[in-house]
Amino acid sequence: HCYTDCSCNFDIYDLVIRNHKLKGVEMNLTSAINWILRTLGKEIKYENRPQGFMHQVNNRLEEIDWFDSMFVKKPVEIPMQIHSDLILNLFSGKPHPAFLEDGISEDTMKKFEIMYYEKTNRIVIPHRYYKTGEIIGLKSRSLNFEDIDKGYKYIPMKIQNVSYSYPTFQNLYGLHQNQSIIKKLRKVIIFESEKSVMQFESFFPNQNFSVALCGSNISKLQVEMLLELGVEEVIIAL
Repeated sequence: HCYTDCSCNFDIYDLVIRNHKLKGVEMNLTSAINWILRTLGKEIKYENRPQGFMHQVNNRLEEIDWFDSMFVKKPVEIPMQIHSDLILNLFSGKPHPAFLEDGISEDTMKKFEIMYYEKTNRIVIPHRYYKTGEIIGLKSRSLNFEDIDKGYKYIPMKIQNVSYSYPTFQNLYGLHQNQSIIKKLRKVIIFESEKSVMQFESFFPNQNFSVALCGSNISKLQVEMLLELGVEEVIIAL
């Protein structure tokens, strides 16, 4: 299920086909299956049977695989790519009316470094790593009607072929700025979007104990981040 814009449901093959289409590459079901198997390092054996294809798997029973899946596995962390703060020099720091009209104050935009990129007509939302405060991503809000119609309202920034995306399940938006208050109060409000965190700050300046998932699912890593701060009360506000 896509939790960003299109809200569509599709299987892994449709996902691969859609992803390649965004890059200008046309794929059918067969080519998507081959791509997935090559990526996974699997061998493929085609047979003239209704179910299509079979690939080499180990001889373990499905029941045993299901049983193994019940054990808690340690969350896997992907190395974060750090970006220099100098990238912010490309943008304007003047508060944009689109966010002001949504109840986000100028002081809040300064705190969360909300900026504007005139070249692509997008509002820029920097994401900082909760542990170090370094920039790990730049999300953008398009103000172009053609982008919004295509479902590209909120997407990671891409500048000179560098994509400023990152694995959002390894961070919580606003935790870098709000963790001292969260630690003090031992409670947190979990929102879905970054703008909700900013609106909370605008309503209750310097009393912000909220974070955003940037989606609708919470990961084990994100749970651990909050438990490390001694959080005892969690308010889900998706």
